[in-house]
Amino acid sequence: MHDVVAYLNYIENPISSWENELKNFKYDVVILIKPEEKIYVQDDDRMETFEEAVKVHEQIKNSYVKSGLKIIELPFTTPIKRLNLVLKHYKNE
Repeated sequence: MHDVVAYLNYIENPISSWENELKNFKYDVVILIKPEEKIYVQDDDRMETFEEAVKVHEQIKNSYVKSGLKIIELPFTTPIKRLNLVLKHYKNE
């Protein structure tokens, strides 16, 4: 739901009742990975340019921040390194 609200905000077509509903969606943690230009491909499913994808990502991040949810932002790296970062985060809690 946060992603949908974020995208609607990005295209400047917000639905305030949906934004108000975000408080009903609780997660222990949100894991985000910023778009990476060197692997980004615009296609039938990913219609935004890389620059647009970065703006959508920021809207998504903001939707979680506004809801007071904890965010782990992972760097672009191998899946195993990302997993280890997530595990390290939970170990430190």
